[in-house]
Amino acid sequence: MQTRYEKRGLDNYQLDERVQSILIRLVRLSDLFASIIKHPSDIEADSLTNLLSNLSAGQLKFSYHTLSDNRGVLTNVLNNALMDLHPKEFYTPLLYLPDGVVYLAKADAPAIAVDSIPEQVIQKIKALCGGELRKRQTGFGRDGKGLKFADYYWLFFEIVDLMDVAKSAACRIIPSTKSSSAAKRSASLDAFKNEGELPSYANVAFGDDYRIDRLAEFGDTLCRGIWRGWCDRFNDWQKQQPKTDRKSLPELDLTQKLTEHLGLSEDMAVVRSIQTLKKTGGVPLDWYYLAAQYIQQNAHLDDQQVQMMMAEMVTYAANIVRSIVQEFILPDGWNDLRTYVQRVVTLPTGAITPPATAPFLTELDRYKAAKVTGRGRENVCAMSSSSYTVTEQMESATLFTPQVYSNRQILFNAQAAKRQICAIWSIEIMLRQILMNQTNATGGDFEGRKYRYLYLYPAYFFTPETNNFLQKAYSWIRRTRFDADIRKHLVSDRQVAQFSVENYQSVDSLLIQKDAEKDQTFKLSYPNEPLTFFFMALPPGRDATDTESWVMPSWLAFALPLILDVKVVASESPVPPFISGADFEQTTLLDGEHQAISTLVKRDSYRLDAILPNVPTNFPHSTPSVLPTVFIWKSIVKKMAIQIGEN
Repeated sequence: MQTRYEKRGLDNYQLDERVQSILIRLVRLSDLFASIIKHPSDIEADSLTNLLSNLSAGQLKFSYHTLSDNRGVLTNVLNNALMDLHPKEFYTPLLYLPDGVVYLAKADAPAIAVDSIPEQVIQKIKALCGGELRKRQTGFGRDGKGLKFADYYWLFFEIVDLMDVAKSAACRIIPSTKSSSAAKRSASLDAFKNEGELPSYANVAFGDDYRIDRLAEFGDTLCRGIWRGWCDRFNDWQKQQPKTDRKSLPELDLTQKLTEHLGLSEDMAVVRSIQTLKKTGGVPLDWYYLAAQYIQQNAHLDDQQVQMMMAEMVTYAANIVRSIVQEFILPDGWNDLRTYVQRVVTLPTGAITPPATAPFLTELDRYKAAKVTGRGRENVCAMSSSSYTVTEQMESATLFTPQVYSNRQILFNAQAAKRQICAIWSIEIMLRQILMNQTNATGGDFEGRKYRYLYLYPAYFFTPETNNFLQKAYSWIRRTRFDADIRKHLVSDRQVAQFSVENYQSVDSLLIQKDAEKDQTFKLSYPNEPLTFFFMALPPGRDATDTESWVMPSWLAFALPLILDVKVVASESPVPPFISGADFEQTTLLDGEHQAISTLVKRDSYRLDAILPNVPTNFPHSTPSVLPTVFIWKSIVKKMAIQIGEN
């Protein structure tokens, strides 16, 4: 008769019986992990806690933190901030899930101070993004009205620091090689002068010179974008205070002060006249005039000297406004995030803020009021229902066109031309711009690239080892296309398809390569931190059709589960479709795929055993392998495109 150890395969009699017993219990513990843990809080199951206590002689216990929401990058930041709050001498991360982390803790590990969690999250975001914003000036852009920047810069920089960032952005966006618009501005000013709206003595004749553009739009950003923007934010905040507590800012014309600093006081009368002009289209003609006068008087300045002069302008302006901004303090803008963190985080001691019906009722009331015409209409977040502060989307702060249709907005209403976005989704989009976007594309430019998203959920959970492996593989994934070379590799000259696994594995462009060309994928750059939720977006290539944009994401959605032990959802939506992998049973889901893909793969969800051929299945409605199908279709489309081009 076999002993209990022989039945378990532990028939090595050289092992001590005590060691064998420990190994058996460890194996049982891992089996229980796989069968019980769907969410971090499942670690509190009696069978798990009792087994660990028995293994450690009461010296260890399990702990966890869990989240009730999944936004994407913000979810990763939350999980990492919470891991930082768990002292490493007492807590060791054991299992990673999208909605939280399971820890192995000492029995005497102290409880986590919940009051410090929101501030820890805020400091985490500032540490991740502040340096990147200063270095890359993500969210700064330029249109026909001058430089503009995303509102989220106010979250990271005081007004003086923001002026310095604006200087760097102006030099980057308007380099010496940039074509100038100065002559057009001169023509506009001359037209106003001929109409008698400007003094006859005003010298408005100047030609194209990038130095004029840079200085003009930088000066306008200092005065109108930053200083007036700060004043507007202060005044809006004062409107929310009781009338008896409201304060007024002292009068300060920063344009006049900088004009004097530049030695152009005699031109201030002309500047005043320009500032009273109507129908300028928002173009900073006053600063174009000032910049032209300064460059005409200092034509010898080279690029480096212009930058030094701009730095002097920042120093001068900072000295003027510093006393005012120190006296009149504004809220830091993070209050909505503080509330959000308190609502979604749960520890073994319970939720930081117990669930309540008030936020839901606020969301419902806003949704109903959003369709009201006239008085009583309320703004509603276009991304998801929200009880947080809702503001108008700026194209420089979004990754989609703000003016596109949304069924959350009323139709045929000029006030609803732009969609609104809540504070939490605004932070999420900001994080994606800074930590994921490999380009400076925003708004409609980004949306026009037809990105398709892949969301990777663990089949069970990630351990520190599997998480590290997946993070490396994730960072090495590059955009590739099914081109003619791949077709020749997989389809012989006699038109015989060779779709064996071995042949797939030998396709050069499908091999994971650490050193590759410039990464075109939209994925999270998060060094030295474990990721708990992996997702990316794939661009199809230049001038791709909607059909073509779905080919590679669909193929990867079927291929990645075979390699990385993950569940994959391919979607056009930037919103994660599930909080956790436990929320759906299938291995691969296609969400809103193109009809051509639906026609080929027959359905939009697959279990693992239906992805590859020749795998026994007990499911009555099993289907053939879908990977070759997607490739064959791509080859047909390519061939048809070539024939159409030739004809």
